[in-house]
Amino acid sequence: MAWAATRAPLRSTATSSASTSRRTSLYSQVTPAAALGLHQTQKIVLEGDREPARPCPTGRHWGDAAIEHRGAGATITPLAAPQAGIRVGDFLQEARFPRRPPCRIVPIVVVHLIDGTFELFRHFFSPAAAFDRTAPEELRAVRGVATSILGMLEGGVTHLGVATDHVIESFRNALWPGYKTGEGIDPQLYAQFQPFEDALSALGVVVWPMVEFEADDALAAAAAMAAADARVEQVVVCTPDKDLAQCVRGDRIVQLDRRTRELRDESAVRKKFGVPPGSIPDWLALVGDSADGYPGLPGWGRKSAATVLARYQHLEHIPKRATEWGVSVQGATRLATTLTEQRERALLFRKLATLRADAPIGADVDALRWRGPRADFAAWSERLGTPALHERASKLAAARTRPAPS
Repeated sequence: MAWAATRAPLRSTATSSASTSRRTSLYSQVTPAAALGLHQTQKIVLEGDREPARPCPTGRHWGDAAIEHRGAGATITPLAAPQAGIRVGDFLQEARFPRRPPCRIVPIVVVHLIDGTFELFRHFFSPAAAFDRTAPEELRAVRGVATSILGMLEGGVTHLGVATDHVIESFRNALWPGYKTGEGIDPQLYAQFQPFEDALSALGVVVWPMVEFEADDALAAAAAMAAADARVEQVVVCTPDKDLAQCVRGDRIVQLDRRTRELRDESAVRKKFGVPPGSIPDWLALVGDSADGYPGLPGWGRKSAATVLARYQHLEHIPKRATEWGVSVQGATRLATTLTEQRERALLFRKLATLRADAPIGADVDALRWRGPRADFAAWSERLGTPALHERASKLAAARTRPAPS
């Protein structure tokens, strides 16, 4: 049986506070991970004869007990005689147990993928940034994102990659003339694209500056690559962009809005959009995406698209006649006529919405492991008006290179 000892995969299901007292009363002795010298990329595996059962929404079952865990290196070991259905939720920062059974320490990997373009826009338009006079105005957004990502690393993130739109235009502009371009972007913001990529690279972070493809394509490709690696516990795609919902798979690939802390696993995607992740491109084709510059089909809205696609999944499976739909939709006859007449346009919009998991990223999971800043990050820290960034990054890298206990 196994209990993660450190940064656990994120779950979107909240733990009930009503059972907190019952849970905590089941343990007696406190042993934080730091006392055992554990690194945040390791877990304790208890030696036993039971194999893990399938994951459940609020935790991972091992034998007779389930514990979900998250926090600053919580060491989690079970009771000598675990009781069925025990779940210790997100509030758990340290575990209590009567004795330490035989165990071994093995690595765990949670990969974080970040929409760098979105983060740069977010920090550029942040009201707080407007009042920050300590950073050069022409690099204010760059410093905001660099500081934020370093904070993620200090919080325990070990493997991460950042995708950026080196230019806004992509291959999709040749497919649809109204697709988004760089027109209208604040020149001061656009001027920070290249420094942003350079500063993060100096921090030691893998950066994918996309030209022919978009940052979203790189995130999709990286998510697929990481999820295919058996060592990876979870992939967290950090962006609120609804396009990326199509990449979500169960709770193995999840989507995180870092600003609101909203986490979407597959069930959350269904709840928000009314369709599974695999139908998101079809849903967008019907509804449209004003941010990306394609309008969808006239008359189709979020509710009608969700109702029909929940039944048929993809555009080509939707019957031409509304009388054959088998679901109740207001204005069904008109919607069916529109889809029939504009089917080719709908398929084009779906192609625009479908992310390219074959986008060239040239990296594997091992390459995403953060190993510390490059030497030139010291100069970047000075340029950003925050010399302490380099000191913090160097200190963190040194702490992580200390030998792990055997």
